[in-house]
Amino acid sequence: MGSAMANRHFGNLADVFKHVALGEALAVLRPGEYWESHAGAAFYREGAGAPPERAHGVHTFARLAAGNLGLRQSHYYKVLAGGLGGNPPVIPGSPRIACALMGQNVRRMLFCDVEAESLQTIVSPENKVAGGVPREKIECVQDDGVTVLRGAGMLLPEQWLGSTLAFLDPYEMAEQTDAGISPLELFCELGGRGIVTLLFYGFESDGERVKKHEQMGAALEKARLLGHGTRRFEGSLKMAPAAGGEKLTQWGFGMLVARGRLEMFEAMDRQLKALETAYQGTELSAGVSGEWRYVSAGI
Repeated sequence: MGSAMANRHFGNLADVFKHVALGEALAVLRPGEYWESHAGAAFYREGAGAPPERAHGVHTFARLAAGNLGLRQSHYYKVLAGGLGGNPPVIPGSPRIACALMGQNVRRMLFCDVEAESLQTIVSPENKVAGGVPREKIECVQDDGVTVLRGAGMLLPEQWLGSTLAFLDPYEMAEQTDAGISPLELFCELGGRGIVTLLFYGFESDGERVKKHEQMGAALEKARLLGHGTRRFEGSLKMAPAAGGEKLTQWGFGMLVARGRLEMFEAMDRQLKALETAYQGTELSAGVSGEWRYVSAGI
């Protein structure tokens, strides 16, 4: 998630899923404007003793990609490979992925986060992949991202709506924020204006998954977005944490998308299916299966 400079679970399978999906969406749309509500850092330095979640995430992904053309074709892999090859290795966050896929013609890249340290990495010279994006077009705002993006969505000229992509990556999609609305409600507001909007979410059990599906359905119905280019991409592990063991932070995760185009959905689905296939038979740790299932459905 965003604002996770010290999060030992950064780089887990949930992050891989999220960044694969985001990379394909960006590569197909090449939006003129890109916004993030909870940006986090542009990159995370890799230290010794990576936790099992990261070993099962970015490191297993990179290892599997060596023998899997489908994974190597993902735009996320191309950014990740460059970072892992550095000294010290770095793991890209979503701002670095976005900067790597945007170019000189982007109107604006708007990154929000409550942590100044995270935002500083986005404009740091160390974020070398941002070289293709003029510095004056990168805007970092240290504030509640839901509030900022709500205002940006209201003020955006109509002619720019269809060429803007907003990525919402909150800790909890249904929690009320300082803006007086939840990230899910912001998703509906932005999508209702015609902005391509992605919302990442997580869940820790089948019961919580069902609850989140109900929340999505109610919000989308209220916003009259059901059946209007809205799709859900979702992955989950096929096993529960061992009795008495540490709770897994990547049990289930998904990306809800509004106003997407067919070619974007097809690219996201193709790469996420390749990810599911590649991970069959992998392990979270010695003797603990890490296989997971992937589903995609229009809403």
